[in-house]
Amino acid sequence: MAKPTGYRGSWFADWKGQSLPCVHACWCRPGKGTLTYLDPHVGTDPKWGPFIAAIRAGETVILTTDEMGDDDQPKSRTGYVATYRVRNVVVEDSTLSFEFVQRLDNFT
Repeated sequence: MAKPTGYRGSWFADWKGQSLPCVHACWCRPGKGTLTYLDPHVGTDPKWGPFIAAIRAGETVILTTDEMGDDDQPKSRTGYVATYRVRNVVVEDSTLSFEFVQRLDNFT
């Protein structure tokens, strides 16, 4: 089964000729009929700007599993779950949120 190709240090992975932003399964929250993403750690790292812009522009992300660090932050990618279409991308204070709309490709 084909899977995305990621690169150490990159917040993106290549899939079907596109570079898609990778988001962490640990920040997913089930809702009323929807799955919501809530990452409470948006900071000043210069990678955040292009990452959020790519989510808003492409409305497609790759959901990943990760090894967690001692600080309960994702430390390294351990696998790819699926690609998803997303909507309602919002950054408020230090939290990135959006809704998962449609599962597109499965990797598990």
